[in-house]
Amino acid sequence: MSLLTEYLKWTADEEAPERFHLFAALTGAAHCLGRRVWVPHGKRVIYPGQTLTLLLGPSGLRKTSAASLVEGLLQETRRALPKKDRWRINVMAERGSTQGLIDDLVPKGLDGEALPKEEFDCAGFLYAPEMAVTFGSASYVEELTHFITRAADGASGFYNAAQQTVSDGWLTTSFKKDKGQARFKNPTLTMLACATPTHLRQGGGLPPQVKETGFLARLLTIYEERSSRPPQSHLRRVEEDRDPAELVRGFALLALLAGKATLTAEGERAMDLWYAGLHERLQQEKNTLVQAFLGRAQTHVIRLALTLAAIEAIAHPKHIILDERHFGQAITLVERIERDLPRAFTEMVAGGKQQATVDRVRHCLSNRWVVWRRLCQKVMHARAGQYRVDQIEPALDALIMAGEVVRRGEMRGRTKTEYRLAPRRANPWLCKTPAQAIPDEAYLDEQDAIEEWAEAKEAGLKAH
Repeated sequence: MSLLTEYLKWTADEEAPERFHLFAALTGAAHCLGRRVWVPHGKRVIYPGQTLTLLLGPSGLRKTSAASLVEGLLQETRRALPKKDRWRINVMAERGSTQGLIDDLVPKGLDGEALPKEEFDCAGFLYAPEMAVTFGSASYVEELTHFITRAADGASGFYNAAQQTVSDGWLTTSFKKDKGQARFKNPTLTMLACATPTHLRQGGGLPPQVKETGFLARLLTIYEERSSRPPQSHLRRVEEDRDPAELVRGFALLALLAGKATLTAEGERAMDLWYAGLHERLQQEKNTLVQAFLGRAQTHVIRLALTLAAIEAIAHPKHIILDERHFGQAITLVERIERDLPRAFTEMVAGGKQQATVDRVRHCLSNRWVVWRRLCQKVMHARAGQYRVDQIEPALDALIMAGEVVRRGEMRGRTKTEYRLAPRRANPWLCKTPAQAIPDEAYLDEQDAIEEWAEAKEAGLKAH
């Protein structure tokens, strides 16, 4: 039985959504693999250990419960490993300064002291059950995200195809005061964080400066609004619980796994075909957040596929085969993340009363292909009560930022500022035709008639 299948059965009685448990397990497995399992990607190398996952959803969705199970399994796995191999699992402290975080990347020996940072891989698992608390102040977050970006993009080492080897990657950092500089070998950070849209919206989890950079695109943002699992009181006999010993054993085997993954010809063809469609989609995407994520989607897919292949290879540790099945599963997972990004990002920038306005504006636009701002206000006023312009404009801005709405100052010779729902593809990875067609002149004329009727009705009401 697959380790992932066993893990999902073990967590079947948990209330958190299954996707939370699935990606929590994949992130824990990625840390176990670290940089010891790899696949060449051009002149550089991709490792599973550079996986960054964010479980995003409203309060009460059991995000922390799902993440804490993996963190506990990693702690158990570290104790179960032979003493000489316990450095392979390194669960870091939840909170500290940026410099403290970098120091925590250095694995610990049996006595709890840091091992020589120039001899061992500096890999760590950052567990952030409350992202706002773990990351702290805005300045700290900016420093932290800069470090994560450097560790993920600039320290992968180089692949030598002739010798089938990978050079070590190094990160040089400056300490404060009189400590000077220090070099870290093969820095690798795996992160499993939890957050609510409210925290991110209010800036407690990520400040605006970070939202505008590529940090969010480097995250696997797993967004869920509700769980389909029934509530569980957990008031049953302890002996009915499944023993996690097999899961600990599976994680330990992953930590001992090492080597280059072999890419099959079928897997290479599948990736080439998918990447061609992705590249064309990237050229046409208007949402900056989705565009940034698509730009890194290939790395996300390869990293997830490599983790899935390594989990499958536990029974045959000398043969890590990366084929089209693993890529197909990874593409499906990444496609769902990309599809949820606009909605998740809308939740980050609008909430409470403004969220209700956003929902109303979205509904209004769904009934009319093109509207202008005053018509949107009139329709919402007629159907849902009082809505002022100063309420509608921020809602439109939030939808534009999330990529759900497109604004045009002029369309087919008309000088009014018009808004429409952004065209979404039926299959964003393969389909080349928009799901919505360009409206014809008759439709636009009908819209003008509706606008004139609304203005005339408003003028008549004011006259009386």
